[in-house]
Amino acid sequence: MSRMENEQRERVLSPSHPRWQEFIEKLGRFGSETGCDGHLGPKRYRNAIRAMAEMGGDFDIEETFKFFEDHGGYCDCEIVLNVDGW
Repeated sequence: MSRMENEQRERVLSPSHPRWQEFIEKLGRFGSETGCDGHLGPKRYRNAIRAMAEMGGDFDIEETFKFFEDHGGYCDCEIVLNVDGW
């Protein structure tokens, strides 16, 4: 893998990312406070966006959400239920 590909991979938040556990813990905490927006339709990521913003990383949001959707994560709770186990 080239250096550029590796750097891009590090910007996508996925279960193999070094900060994944931190993200999942924040997502769970925020979800327990506010609930999930999944009932409003797919692609609702209020808590995921909040968690990534609080983490302050240089994440590629578009590619991260594409990864989530490709692995069954169409809302905050589905990220935890479907993506976390990949």
